[in-house]
This record gives sequence, C-alpha cells and structure tokens, in this order.
Amino acid sequence: MTPIAAIDIGTNSILLLIARKQGTGLEAITDLARTARLGEDLAQTGVLKDEAMERAIAILQDYASILATHNVTEITCFGTAALRRAGNAREFCDRVQQTFGWPIRVLSGQEEALYTFKGVMSSAQANPASPQVDDSAIAIDIGGGSTEVIAGSADTITFEQSIPVGAVVLKDQFAIPGQIDAALQQAIATHLQSQFADVPQGTNTTVLVTGGTATTLAALELKLTTYDVKRIDGHPLTQNCIEAVFRQLNGMTKKERTKIPGMEAGRADIILPALLILRFLCDRLKTQTMTVTVRGARYGILLMGEVAA
Repeated sequence: MTPIAAIDIGTNSILLLIARKQGTGLEAITDLARTARLGEDLAQTGVLKDEAMERAIAILQDYASILATHNVTEITCFGTAALRRAGNAREFCDRVQQTFGWPIRVLSGQEEALYTFKGVMSSAQANPASPQVDDSAIAIDIGGGSTEVIAGSADTITFEQSIPVGAVVLKDQFAIPGQIDAALQQAIATHLQSQFADVPQGTNTTVLVTGGTATTLAALELKLTTYDVKRIDGHPLTQNCIEAVFRQLNGMTKKERTKIPGMEAGRADIILPALLILRFLCDRLKTQTMTVTVRGARYGILLMGEVAA
C-alpha cells in the first residue's frame, strides 16, 4: 500500500511520520523528531522570529527529501500552539506552501486534543507492551506551547482540554535559569494550579503520556545512547522516577545535562519546566505510574483519514 505522511509543526519540535495503513491501524515506516524551537521568545514578542522560521524551513527541506525517497504524495501538514498564537503565522504558512506545496492546517486546541487521543489510544493495538485499555484512559501530551489532557474510551471522549502551557512557554514566561530554586518552583506550581484547574482530580484510570518530554524521560531512565522506539514505547514512568530525575537534572548546568545519555538534542534547557508540568499532573491525577507512548497527534490525524494531497 502507498505510504502516507503527517508533518507536525510544533512549538519546539517538528515531527515527520511516514506510515502505511494496516487494517484499522498504522505501520510506521519513518518516525522522526527534530528541534526547531519555532516558538522561541513567542511569549514575549507575539511573533515568530526570523531565525526560528529559518530553522524550521531547513528541517522541512530535509523532510521533503525523505518524503521523495519514499515516493510519498499524500501528506498532511499541521501546526499547533505556536502557529495558533503567532501574529505572523500566516507569513510562515504561506512560505511553506510556496516552497514545498504543503498547505499547513493550523489545528485548534480541541482538534489537537482529539487527534492526540486517537493516536495515543492506538498504542494498545500497535504495541503489546502498552497497557491494554479495556474501559477508559487519560492521555497527556506535554508540548512546547501547550499541554493536552484528554479522558475517555476508544469510542467516547469525556474530557478534553488544550492548556496554553508547555515547556517552552513556561521557560520563557518565568525566565527559568539553569536551575529552579524552591521559591520559583512554588511560583510555577501556583501558576499550573490555576491553568489546570479544570483537569479532573484523582482518577483510577490508565494514564498514557506522549511527546518529547515523556520519551526523553524514558530514554534517560533507560540510559539509552541511541533512540530506541521499541524500548521507549510502553515504558512505565513512576512518580518517584519523575521526582528523582528532576532533582538530578536540577543540580546540573545546561551543558552538563546535554551530555547525559538519552537527552534529546535541543531539550536540555526545557526539560526542567516540562518535568514540573508532568510532576504536577501526576499529583493532580493522583497516579503513581504513567505509560509512555510514541504515538501522538500525527498518528491520530492519519488514523482518522485527515490526509490532504
């Protein structure tokens, strides 16, 4: 079957998924993530920086070559929080379409949450290591510009929210330095409490977490020197692990963090605020363990047939 593709242009990373339909599921052929930091300083300026757009275009140029190698002609290209917020998002979208021929669909927060949930819920079918969700689950995606929290079953979503708080946004908003002292941690916790006030408290439900924060945390715990999707997908993250990794990384400089086995390139300066969000959600949901899945919105959008030529 001819492969199809999805490109997810996020606030921190740009993701490429090339896959084949396999029954009601997807077989991944290529699944890549590269750091563009498109939303750099967006919280302060309200616009995308020229340098950030150039980084994104360079990554998309590489992706175009990969797509050509695989003879992919059906591509859906979508943007999330950074392109929802930036005053010059249209300029960037027009440039991408003129350069590559890909119209960018800017997802609403609700759409992003829906596609994320559909992608996450497909994990059980694709990977036996993932929890087999019989009744319901909660999906979390901590991105650079927003965090999606969705609850429901395979057929019904009971709660969905895209909160405009992500690792890059939090870092910029609080001008987070190399380490986060107790006073700043408390200020951030108070902010998160207000932003996530509508998220249900205390559930007895399977919690699945996707996105670069989760996969990096799994890679750090596994001490991976190279990214191994088979080991990361389905990996359990305990609340104790999240707390221990935060304490370890918070005692290091950014340069020291970049050298740790498993640290994704471009994530050393935003991993601490991301872990604070994850730690907060563990407490909010009163869960001791979350399960990592590599499947997010790019999987969901292809599973739902949202492909544009």
